[in-house]
Amino acid sequence: MQPHYWADQIYYRSEPGQRFSENLVRLHDFTRKVIRERKAEILNQPHTIRYKRTANGYTELEENDKDRRKAFLDLLLDHHIKSGELSEEDIREEVDTFMFEGYV
Repeated sequence: MQPHYWADQIYYRSEPGQRFSENLVRLHDFTRKVIRERKAEILNQPHTIRYKRTANGYTELEENDKDRRKAFLDLLLDHHIKSGELSEEDIREEVDTFMFEGYV
């Protein structure tokens, strides 16, 4: 509604633009903190191994309750830890998207 704020160079020097930048930094810091804490929890979990009986009588090895559904963040972190294809910043972008797009 205010055309003088349409240019980023002007907007980010204004008071609303500075508040927006500060809040965005806080948001990203919070998301990074959640990701790092969850990653530490996953890495510090003891790896439990158990056997499961299948329908045809064979037993198969299971590790860490693979049958249990995982949260999206856990899936992203598993992929990050195992393959290294995703960086923590990539995960932060995805977490921001699914946390705040679902909010609206």
